[in-house]
Amino acid sequence: METDFEITCNTFVSREVDRLARLSSCELMQLTQMGVDVTVADKAAKLFHRIIDFGDTRQIGVILLFPSKLGFGGWQFRGGVRVHLRSERISDDEAAQELLEALESAARGSAANVWWHLEPDGYYMRFFSIGDEIKLVLEFAAESKSSYAKDVLSIQGTRAEVLLPFWRFLRDFQSYNYSEPDWPSVDYSRIAAVREAIGSPKEA
Repeated sequence: METDFEITCNTFVSREVDRLARLSSCELMQLTQMGVDVTVADKAAKLFHRIIDFGDTRQIGVILLFPSKLGFGGWQFRGGVRVHLRSERISDDEAAQELLEALESAARGSAANVWWHLEPDGYYMRFFSIGDEIKLVLEFAAESKSSYAKDVLSIQGTRAEVLLPFWRFLRDFQSYNYSEPDWPSVDYSRIAAVREAIGSPKEA
């Protein structure tokens, strides 16, 4: 029979597993295995994430560790979740829509990512907010598998320096007015708002 302490710890682990299951693909890719200090049942502990990638899925183990006075051993409580990093391949038209939405998210200070499928390989564009600046990490993924992804470019600058070239690309692409069946339409209703959020080179 579980003690109150064990019930509390198992509940803590279960809630962490539920939280991970609700994260976006972008947030999951930022997850690290570094332990963090937590307090559970009025006791100091370490929370670890054990990460293993399987192609399009990521298995994340949750380990709650209470060190012993000797510095090793101690109580451990475990849980885990397997999450899909994507449920299906994104077509080029969807990538254009995803890029527009990612630019707005990044301009407003949220992390965002876009996967551009080139059949069979692909690129991941990941945007991170670093203080008042934006960091872009470009990864190449052989066979479009996230577990194969390797950094090919990393830059950091103001919102305008990093995001404005992508916005200009979409604005130029919009001017061609592609339509079915050549290219399913992209919702450009937010493109002006995205430009405003990015700001000018002097403001950003």
